[in-house]
Amino acid sequence: DLPTDSRDGMRSDLAQMNEIIGQFLDYAKPTDSASFTQVDLSALLTDAARETSRLPDVTVNTEIAAGIEVMGNAIELKRVISNLIENARRYGKPANTDLTEIEMNARLAGDRAIIEIGDRGPGIPEPQMERLLRPFTRLDIARSQGNGAGLGLAIVERVVKRHGGKLRLSNRAAGGLKIEIEIPRATSGFAES
Repeated sequence: DLPTDSRDGMRSDLAQMNEIIGQFLDYAKPTDSASFTQVDLSALLTDAARETSRLPDVTVNTEIAAGIEVMGNAIELKRVISNLIENARRYGKPANTDLTEIEMNARLAGDRAIIEIGDRGPGIPEPQMERLLRPFTRLDIARSQGNGAGLGLAIVERVVKRHGGKLRLSNRAAGGLKIEIEIPRATSGFAES
């Protein structure tokens, strides 16, 4: 019979292994745009913001236009948003505070839907931004936390590309990281890039 600490440690290790295996499977998933349906992106983002706001260490500020619809896989798009929110929550805390402030914005720009998720953390050094989108890449701050395989942003970028979109990283002038996703509106169709 194992002590409670050992059992809890083993459960934690198994949960981390399951998460890593899930990341590998998500990354290797083939493109299947034939199953895309019309997705209410505004509702998806609003729900994600509401769920995140329930966490005790997070404040979410939103400016989400109503009626933004894209063609896609709602589960994959929700996973992208969840992944970006979790990254902002983990790495986007300003120094000397326990509260993470996340900004989520969505708007239409011509035939494109634009999603922006930003935090107020330290940001990412410019030379490392492109590298961070490569599979199995983690920055030093992420390595010290010991969870994941460095596939998070690579999966996000792959899903965005499957949806005919683009992903951009930039540091915010006021501090923190901003991730911008651009996806074709449902009415404009899409072509994989």
